[in-house]
Amino acid sequence: MIGIMSDNEYKVLDLILKNSKMSQVELSKNIGISKAAISKIVNKLKEQNIVSEILVNEIKKKGRPKQYLVINKLDKKIIGINFGKDYFEISLGNIKGELLKTRLKKFFLKKSMSIVNILLEELTLFLEEVKDFEIIGVGICINAIVDSKKGIIINHPYFRWENLNLVEIIESRYKIPVVIDNNVRSILKAEIHFTQLKKYKDILYIYINDGIYSSIMINNKILVGKNMHSGQIAHYKPVNTDNKSCECGKRGCINSMYSENSILLKLEEEYDKYNKKLEINNMYDLYEKISKKSEIAKKIISDISIEVGQVVGNILNILDIENIIIAGDITYSGDIFLDGFNKGIKENYINDIAKIEYSKLGKNIEKKAAFNLVIENVFDKLKLFKE
Repeated sequence: MIGIMSDNEYKVLDLILKNSKMSQVELSKNIGISKAAISKIVNKLKEQNIVSEILVNEIKKKGRPKQYLVINKLDKKIIGINFGKDYFEISLGNIKGELLKTRLKKFFLKKSMSIVNILLEELTLFLEEVKDFEIIGVGICINAIVDSKKGIIINHPYFRWENLNLVEIIESRYKIPVVIDNNVRSILKAEIHFTQLKKYKDILYIYINDGIYSSIMINNKILVGKNMHSGQIAHYKPVNTDNKSCECGKRGCINSMYSENSILLKLEEEYDKYNKKLEINNMYDLYEKISKKSEIAKKIISDISIEVGQVVGNILNILDIENIIIAGDITYSGDIFLDGFNKGIKENYINDIAKIEYSKLGKNIEKKAAFNLVIENVFDKLKLFKE
């Protein structure tokens, strides 16, 4: 068990955790204390087997290999909770963001507190299953307007939650620190932490699943806004709207027009015209298999990707963002989506095309995002290792 540490020791661990290449010299510069003080801290952490130094030969650089600090694989565990519209997942991971165990619970009740009660019942069962592990925190990703600093879900129109302090409810019952944030903001943070996006200063991040969600980072700062929902393009209303009802209560939002359910509905309608039956187990199957064999599916995905690209092109004219990351099962359609998306952007964007790429977080993207909410606070604000 790690004992009480000083603020500077926590700062050292936080920087090492969040940066893949961090030397003692760089730690000294970042924290603003002497090299001797850093050396003393690092030696103490090495003695406790919390950190190690590794030699790295950097290509095309002469001289001695650099020594970088890494955090050892500590036997501490994290619980991540991810919400969908009719389900939630409770998962167990470690501070490296690796998935160890997961539990899916589907529900059909839409009364606000009934969902909370189901969650608490499932979380109690899950904690009993993992009682042999030391849980240092719970991360919650949810598609809602969230004040992450206060731990409050300001508004979740689908569950009809308003000003729900889910953090306080869970912390008071289980005595475990809880961190909560909007799902796509959390995913963007995880993408930056676990992949090579640290080099990007500006990102428009788009996550497509049961809706179209987004987050925006400008000059290394993820936008939140006065009402806690900056960066969301879900409720953008194109001129050529089909007036489809959205969960927000309005009509014609791209969130309702291009969600996975809308894509499925369009496909089923087209298949019916040809007396064909659409048989899929999940959206991954649709994108990975059917879209590459079926001309009907390929055309619908291509048409939708063009329309989404047109919306993004308009947004880029305002924000002038260089990098776009696309996440969600639709990425498994490969070039079918990307080609149409590029075409749509070009139709409306006045500049050269932005850099577009798919997420590198894989199928466990939301679980990693929930874990990362705790990871980014392990050695920082919450000091989860502090006794």
